[in-house]
Amino acid sequence: MAKKGKTKKSGMEKRRQDKRHRKMVKRKKLMSHRSPAQITSPHQLEKLLKTLPNLAFDPMLQDLYLDEKMMQELIDQGLEEPQILSRLLTPEFLEELGRRLEDVEDSAVPQSPKALLAKASRHQLEHSEEIPHLSNPLLFAFFLKTRAMVEGNPMKLADLASAIRDFEERNADWIAEASENPELLKNEVEEEIETPKEDLEPAVFSDEIMQDLEKDLEGLSQQRADRMHEDLELFLEDFAPPPVDQWSSSMVDEFFLEWFVEHANPTDEDRLSMRETMLH
Repeated sequence: MAKKGKTKKSGMEKRRQDKRHRKMVKRKKLMSHRSPAQITSPHQLEKLLKTLPNLAFDPMLQDLYLDEKMMQELIDQGLEEPQILSRLLTPEFLEELGRRLEDVEDSAVPQSPKALLAKASRHQLEHSEEIPHLSNPLLFAFFLKTRAMVEGNPMKLADLASAIRDFEERNADWIAEASENPELLKNEVEEEIETPKEDLEPAVFSDEIMQDLEKDLEGLSQQRADRMHEDLELFLEDFAPPPVDQWSSSMVDEFFLEWFVEHANPTDEDRLSMRETMLH
């Protein structure tokens, strides 16, 4: 059974949003006297969007690359470029890219071309189910500049436009086919990792343990009982531990210190509740 994650808003995320809001207010006050160029026609918008890949060379994004080692391995396997790109777009990379695009937008003059491009790019990343990554020219730019680095010939911004054009031309048919058959982009590495997990039997409590647990819950307040049910559901169904006879302190530590933090974005209250549940 593959592990799933439930996303929650954490206190850390709330503080980040508050900080971002304060920065935006301060920036607007400092730059209120500046009047950025306005986009007033479809032609201007089209012209602006053509410069979107250039963001990959913005000072705040210039040192961001896809995984170079993994790219070399995938190139050696002889995969098509769109396949390589798809497999390099890890959650970690996309999350870091999203954070940096926020910083680009925050640092730019409100409604300036750079701010609009950063905002449009974040929107496309956040709605990848509706707007596939393989239609995002900014991601093409990161692929191409990473490949150039792997090949020992770092790319310059002046070379990007022609490189993007060549990439789209040589992969147009393949990308069109992949849009009709997403299986072409399937990550075989992930499939190999997940397949054994699906064969594992999830943890199942004996009837005796379940009866004792229900009795314990009856002695708790309704609020605490509900929280414990939620905690156990997250642990048993989403984390999907091995059978009970295979449990160990290291497995519990892995769940509480690593998986729970990464997948549930817990607040201090969530951590306390889960700790009490695990010690119950």
